Amino acid sequence: MIPTGERGVCDRVPVQMLAPDRNLSELFRTKATVVMLDSYAALAPRKLMGEEGLSDIVRAELSALLSQAKAEGQAVIFQLGGSDPHALAEKIYLRPPFTDHGLSCGYMRWRPHATAPWAKELPPQDRPLIGLQMP
Repeated sequence: MIPTGERGVCDRVPVQMLAPDRNLSELFRTKATVVMLDSYAALAPRKLMGEEGLSDIVRAELSALLSQAKAEGQAVIFQLGGSDPHALAEKIYLRPPFTDHGLSCGYMRWRPHATAPWAKELPPQDRPLIGLQMP
């Protein structure tokens, strides 16, 4: 994952710099409750969202969900969608109030065990850009 403020969401990390995230590995091994945000969509066309103040309501609701999950020690995960998920991440999700509790966006790479090489990077159209907030 790309920590907020360290690099842009579109920045690639060379395979030599990849390192396991111990907290994420531990989360995978537990039966901890995780909040999976399955659908987060606009309530109306973009112009109307701004004119009627609906964007502020949606932003406040997601911010409250992230805050509550952090307070309850729960991770939150969701897939960014739309025609340009990178731009969406940089313009919306990688800014306060969403980053206030540690939300980051990026791709995951895996390997079967600690001495194995990392899995090959998938083409952009075949890999989901995810938002992740750890507990």
